[in-house]
Amino acid sequence: MPGPVFGPDYLCEYQYGEFFVDDVPNATQYIWTADPGLFITPNGRFCTVTAQYTGSYALSVRAENGYGSSATNGIIVGVYPSSFCDGETYRVSAEKKLEFYSNSPFETGQLLKVFPVPTRGSTTIHYLVDKPGNVKVSLQDIFGRSVTTIEENYKEPGIYEVTFDAALYPKGVYMCIFESNRRRFIKKFIILK
Repeated sequence: MPGPVFGPDYLCEYQYGEFFVDDVPNATQYIWTADPGLFITPNGRFCTVTAQYTGSYALSVRAENGYGSSATNGIIVGVYPSSFCDGETYRVSAEKKLEFYSNSPFETGQLLKVFPVPTRGSTTIHYLVDKPGNVKVSLQDIFGRSVTTIEENYKEPGIYEVTFDAALYPKGVYMCIFESNRRRFIKKFIILK
């Protein structure tokens, strides 16, 4: 009788544009997910990946069976102007291994999280830095007007969190903006009173 699943321990590039994960004992399926902009064709432990635009994206996989899911393992993949293009999509290549652990505040493929949502008081923003560089975490209102900069620093790769008091701002819809390495991630959330 199969038991819980653990792993996958590694996620590697098999050949240009194709990735695979190690065989996880007791796994009945592998769930592949990717950032928007990546096109994935999963086939069990293997996945072919293409992209329509250049940039860096997260690709991740977890194993499952009737007892639940394993932790998720991920990799950052890059698509460059020099990447092979068949006229419509680019092939991608591995850029950096990125581990997502079961106790991570992130869901698969996610780099920015605001908690709790909706909020009315102390609010925590989790963000993941995949490459060293300057990062900026800021708030905008629903009209795109800057409200405040919460954090602006140089960061090494890792998971970070910053807390702010949502009670200081009027109720409404806001956007948390996370900027890192010329990429921008947006998470919409609501402040209640």
